[in-house]
Amino acid sequence: MNAADRMRAAASMLCLLMLVLTPLAARAQPADFSGDWQTFWRTGSAVLSLSQEGDRVTGTYAPDDGTVEGTVEGRVLRGTWAQPGASGAFVFALSEDGQVLTGRFGNGEYWNGFREDAEGGSGQWRLGNASPRETLRSLLIAANVATYAGDAGALRQVGNLVSYAGPPTNAGDRATRRTMMFDILDMSTLRIMDVPEAPEAPEEERVRFAVGPAAVAETTDLGFRRDAFGRWRLVLPDQAALAAVRGRFLDAMGHGSMSELDRARANSPRTVMREFIQGANSWDEGGRARALAVMDLSHIPERLHELEGPIYADFLKRILDRIAYVIWQEIPDDPDRSVPFVYFQHPVGDITIARVPAPAPEDGSAPPPERWKIASATLAAAPALLEAMQELPAIPGLEEPQALSPYFRLRETVRAAAPGLVVDRGYLELWQWLGLAAAFAAAVAAVAGIGAALRGLSRLGNGTAGLARLALPAGLLGAAVILSWAVLRLGLTQMGLPLVSTLAGLFVVVSLALLVYRLAGLVGGWFLARAEQTTSYVDEIAASLGTGLAKLLIVFGAIIAAADVVGLPYEGVLTGLGVGGVALAFAARDTVSNLLGGGILMADRPFQRGDLIELDGTLASVEQVGLRSTRLRSLDDTVLNVPNAQLSDRTIANWGKRRRRKVVLGIGLTYDTPRDKLDKFVKRLREVLLDQPRIDREDLYVGLKCFGASSIDIEVMCYLRVFAYGSQVEAQHALILDIVSLAEEVGVEFAFPTRTVQLAGAAEAPRALIAEPRSEEAANA
Repeated sequence: MNAADRMRAAASMLCLLMLVLTPLAARAQPADFSGDWQTFWRTGSAVLSLSQEGDRVTGTYAPDDGTVEGTVEGRVLRGTWAQPGASGAFVFALSEDGQVLTGRFGNGEYWNGFREDAEGGSGQWRLGNASPRETLRSLLIAANVATYAGDAGALRQVGNLVSYAGPPTNAGDRATRRTMMFDILDMSTLRIMDVPEAPEAPEEERVRFAVGPAAVAETTDLGFRRDAFGRWRLVLPDQAALAAVRGRFLDAMGHGSMSELDRARANSPRTVMREFIQGANSWDEGGRARALAVMDLSHIPERLHELEGPIYADFLKRILDRIAYVIWQEIPDDPDRSVPFVYFQHPVGDITIARVPAPAPEDGSAPPPERWKIASATLAAAPALLEAMQELPAIPGLEEPQALSPYFRLRETVRAAAPGLVVDRGYLELWQWLGLAAAFAAAVAAVAGIGAALRGLSRLGNGTAGLARLALPAGLLGAAVILSWAVLRLGLTQMGLPLVSTLAGLFVVVSLALLVYRLAGLVGGWFLARAEQTTSYVDEIAASLGTGLAKLLIVFGAIIAAADVVGLPYEGVLTGLGVGGVALAFAARDTVSNLLGGGILMADRPFQRGDLIELDGTLASVEQVGLRSTRLRSLDDTVLNVPNAQLSDRTIANWGKRRRRKVVLGIGLTYDTPRDKLDKFVKRLREVLLDQPRIDREDLYVGLKCFGASSIDIEVMCYLRVFAYGSQVEAQHALILDIVSLAEEVGVEFAFPTRTVQLAGAAEAPRALIAEPRSEEAANA
């Protein structure tokens, strides 16, 4: 080995030794525990602020006025903690990325935490206590963020916002009081602006303010006291007093515990607002589903919910950020509230939370209770509302909300670069018009460019000659993709130009179907050419049949996709399609006849599924119209499968197509009814009929018909504008009740069967005998 080789070997050994020793040296260095940490344990939480010099660490934690000190060994910190009335030992382990603390104290109680984000956390909430109003607002903000958003750092200033009644207490007692007071505040519905800014007399040091639940009359007084530095604090009574108030509130609201109350008010205006805002703030961490779930998107097609929902959420979140910082306790949490809750009123539109009926289950069971959601009218008015208040500054700390949709990400980018483009110009903003024009230009270029490229490739040889047939559909598909991308990014769906969105979707379907159709023809032609080179004619049939079937399926798929894009129900389309092409290829006479009959039925539309029809004297409802036969179910629950060819040749009476239903009533009045009452009853009867909401006022007949065996008969013939038999029963029920009421009002009596028997030779006058009901056998005899 020469000198050069020995030098290279030595250098390699040195590098290997450095690689081995570097992790060991890194482990020998103490980890850095300095900074602010959001920590929590089984019964509380605190912000832990640590300072490290070498291997020595000291710090404090709030709101319990605690201190810590310890020594670092590697990534482990051991030390002691102390606060008024309590102390003990602890141990923390720091994660490899330096962002997570895992530890314990006492006899094994966990004490964990994570490094607080310097740009977020409690630092963004400007809390203060210069007045009772500011104190309560700050306390609710901190408690809400800590409880519902999991930000323990929001509790940093709680110690400056409260004081404790009675003698000094330990940390556990103070934490329990804070928790119980927040329960009381969280059960209440209040208005921060109603809290006094100052006492009525300047020299007074105390202020009281009553709070209580929205749905009951129970209240309690909050006490505020000014400290020696002129700051106002909320005075927390002892545990017994707080427990009594919490118990009174729960009893008044009809619940036995806080957990039971939380379950009951999970469907309330307050929960809707909280779910939306917290969902928007954690959009990419599962909040998307939370926010969309509390928005009533019923005014747009269901297939567009995932596209439209984020855009509406963007508009609404930016509007809320300009109104006020939302404090949950200012929104009612009564799930049984009878009227919608209007959070914000504006000439352009309101922000309203209203009850929305839940969709009926498909199994026919009872529908679930109504859900509180952000009203669809609010979402529809959101674009105009944001435009009207666009220049209003957002609440401090909420100036730069996260964009929830691609449309808003692009819009905010344009707004930052050229604010003058984000102005309304007709139905769209100026930047949207420009983007739409650019998209059309790019689409035209795509048609020309892709077509030219494929036509050029087709000239390279015989194997690529068929590519020329794909030039036009491929170019159209490229243009369709560009326009569809522009529709999504520019917000040109239901929020913008719905017609453009629909046409873009149809453009994609048609161009893709045309491309695949021609590609299937090319592939089928290749197989057919190969089959012609063989001695078996069966291969040619298979290739031809396979190509035809593939093309038929492509056409069927395109029709179904187009129906879905337009928003039409495609069940009827599926009924008329299917395996018709295969059946026709086999040329089975009966099958083809039935298929053609099904086509005639689909073209003429003599009935649809669910209609009640009469066929050869049999009443049956239509369950399914297939390509070969139609399945009917008779009134006695018998299933009938009728070939379509027979149905198309027969006379079908469709009872389900009736625009109205005929009602004929016979009303018998007693013979002793005076003429004036008869006339009055008939006239009033016509008025009663005309007052029926579903009556056909143009085709109605009322009058005396004849002298019956036991009554003067009145005939009523009218038509009800109802379609279903159940609706007819309801309308006829209401009509008969009104007729009974009319008879009582006019003073006439309905007749019943009577018979006058005159006995020969009897001295007494004839008597009217009431006819006894007869059995069915006697009546037949």
